[in-house]
Formats: sequence, C-alpha cells, structure tokens
Amino acid sequence: MTSKQEQAIADLCSRNLALKQIARQLGLRPVEVSAFLKTRAEEATVARVAAGELNPVFQCLVNKNCLDVLISPLLNTTTNDAIDNAETNLVNQGNLVN
Repeated sequence: MTSKQEQAIADLCSRNLALKQIARQLGLRPVEVSAFLKTRAEEATVARVAAGELNPVFQCLVNKNCLDVLISPLLNTTTNDAIDNAETNLVNQGNLVN
C-alpha cells in the first residue's frame, strides 16, 4: 500500500465513510483498509502508553456542576460539605480532574 493510499484512507475515515466505501473509492479490498486502520490504531495506542497517557475511556472529566447533579441523589442531601467530600474522594482516587 502506498503512502498516498494510506493518507487517502485516513482522510476518508475522518469523514466517517464505511470501510467498503473507502475500499471501493481507492480500488482496494475492505480487508486491506481494515488491516491498515487496525495497525494505525495499535500504533497510536503504543505511542500513548509509551507517553504515559491513558486511553480516553479511562478518564473521567467531570466539572463541579456535573458532580453536584451526579452525587447529590446518591447522598440524599444537597449540602456543600457532602458534595465537597465526594469530590475530594474522587480527586484522591484519580477519577476526577480539577
């Protein structure tokens, strides 16, 4: 596969085209497109791990207002102290980014 084809696959994929559509437009087999995208995703994962980053799925980015809505029903209270305690626990566990 040429570098032009690889770039074209990346461009078409960013436009949310299906594998079969990408393959048809480039004169490739869907299996070739799928294999390229899988290899590219694996390389990106290895690079993220090497940089010490987690996959986005493992991060929970919650702001104060969202936390208030999520935690308050669990605590059966809306006091700021209870919410602050819950927020502190999440930060200490690494599940909340300030």
